[in-house]
Amino acid sequence: MQLRKSTVHKYILFFLIFFIVFDGMRSNLIISGVVSPFRELALNLFIILCIPMLKKSKRDDIILAMPFLLISAFAIINIPITLLNNIKELNVGQIGVFENKYSAVYKHIIFSFIFLSFLAYTRKKPENSEKGIRIFINLAVLYSVVTIPIYLYGFPLFKDHFRDWGRLGVGYPTMDGQMLCFAIFCLIFAVKKKSTIRFNIKMACLLLGVFSQNTGTAMVTMLLILLISVWKKPFKTTAYIAIFLPILLAIVIKQYYSNPQFFADMIYIANNKIGTLLDPTTASSSSLDTLQMRASQYEALNKIMDHNLILKVFGVGGQAYIENEFKLTFSAYGIFSGLLFAFSLFWIPFIVTIKKNKHKILLYVIIVMWGFTSYTLASIQLFTTSFVFCMVFSYFYILGLRSYVTSETDMEYKTVK
Repeated sequence: MQLRKSTVHKYILFFLIFFIVFDGMRSNLIISGVVSPFRELALNLFIILCIPMLKKSKRDDIILAMPFLLISAFAIINIPITLLNNIKELNVGQIGVFENKYSAVYKHIIFSFIFLSFLAYTRKKPENSEKGIRIFINLAVLYSVVTIPIYLYGFPLFKDHFRDWGRLGVGYPTMDGQMLCFAIFCLIFAVKKKSTIRFNIKMACLLLGVFSQNTGTAMVTMLLILLISVWKKPFKTTAYIAIFLPILLAIVIKQYYSNPQFFADMIYIANNKIGTLLDPTTASSSSLDTLQMRASQYEALNKIMDHNLILKVFGVGGQAYIENEFKLTFSAYGIFSGLLFAFSLFWIPFIVTIKKNKHKILLYVIIVMWGFTSYTLASIQLFTTSFVFCMVFSYFYILGLRSYVTSETDMEYKTVK
């Protein structure tokens, strides 16, 4: 039986969603280098198969993606600097660099095409996008369930030192924490609750997964999701507590008696993160002040740019590494790219505001979640964060437009009748 192109396209999407969830875990495998090319091949095939849809893209989609398209253009302009500039040789102190600077440039170039491809695909195949969201939620639940056993007992093919201090994560805790937050958001707002028991179990598992990552970014994001959930879906935010708390309590008790030092470390990190969020002035005195670490990374790169106007305008190249997309885009691809990325967080909500869309509030929340993610991660550089944002945003944006058109059509029909 010959497979249709649309069927192949659908299964490529589902394959990529698997990587959304497990890419952090993949980075800790000894076969990571073997697996990564398959992810990139699938991503490029997904975009190529979207080209016929992109040719018919609405003008509004291009306008919506304009800041990202311009960032891609500046990343292309930056290629000669990336090729010629080796920032490690400039002796500006301790500085972080990407292992593969060409990969970093490529990911910033391709990001706008991922964004547009998802808008086009969701408009053309909304049923596949909805199924993709469901698969994403279920895989995130699976990830949450296997995280703690793998952390405690290990697993074949994992590197020797894959565990993070004071966290139960088995991948990249900050990135995985944000991925799980997006899964929780989708569970609450994107899919219909067919079974209360099933919903509660999934929610409990996802919350357990977020707890295991133990990151400040996820804490802030979960607070935002809690606030919008209590407002928009109050009955979806209370029932799962009865399941989540006993499971969490059982794990805490077991961990405390089996390894009290680890338990103390985890509590220490959580208290530190909460304290920093409540009183940012205490951050600089903390040994866990990751925000200060990111600031130091940027200051080192800024020393390079201050002495070269060309680098100030066009960036120091794809080798630059900062776990903050705002500062990374500014440093790597220049002042205009940095301003464009910051501007996108205002531009997209503005476009959403002037459009007739049923999901305006939810889209605002998604943008804020993306802003949180970008403040503590190289969000465009990371496959998980860039792909999940494009997928979730396009789903709510396109279905919000379709819902509005459907409701307007129904209203007109009722009036005529």
